[in-house]
Amino acid sequence: MTLNDYSIPDMINVLTKVIDNRGYCVCKVSSLGKLTNELFVDLFESHFVNPAYLCSDTNSVYENYCNIKNIPLYERPSNYLSIIEKNGYMIPDIGDPIKTEETAKNNQKVFEKLYNEQLIDKITNRGYMNFEDFQKLKKQNSLPLGRVNELHNEIKKFIYSGMTNVSTKYLQNYIVFLLILIIEKLIMALSFITDVANENLNF
Repeated sequence: MTLNDYSIPDMINVLTKVIDNRGYCVCKVSSLGKLTNELFVDLFESHFVNPAYLCSDTNSVYENYCNIKNIPLYERPSNYLSIIEKNGYMIPDIGDPIKTEETAKNNQKVFEKLYNEQLIDKITNRGYMNFEDFQKLKKQNSLPLGRVNELHNEIKKFIYSGMTNVSTKYLQNYIVFLLILIIEKLIMALSFITDVANENLNF
């Protein structure tokens, strides 16, 4: 289950998003300021059913909750990309297989060094874990934050590009409306795929 909170400029609102590995999500305007431990529990705990992991950017609210509930937490700092770039990460040149292999080896060393220094993503509340075991666990459980970050970008685009004069008072309603639109798109896409598959079977 992945968590993310986002402050909306000019509105002083914190929008907190939770999404699980099946795509179910909860988005709530959680506060007019900073998300607190109490508020997080009040708004979201009822939506958690024995989560295997919580995934988030670095936030003491999520850390405190996971410590209390004894839930492993995958954390990735919001400035992750700038950290790895400053420490020697290189973009692979897919046109040159030899250079690509050399770059992959270099990047692996960068990741391991930064992991051991606790500067990049990690799993907390489960004791020490070496880099190799961490990588395997992250891959097996699909722990990165891609899905919640995609939703974050959808909301940002919707608020700033698709709407004008968005009122703080009705911000939660705007978010619900956006989620309905996203669900409708998914239903249409699934319907199209089903129709194509049925046509191929009948052929």
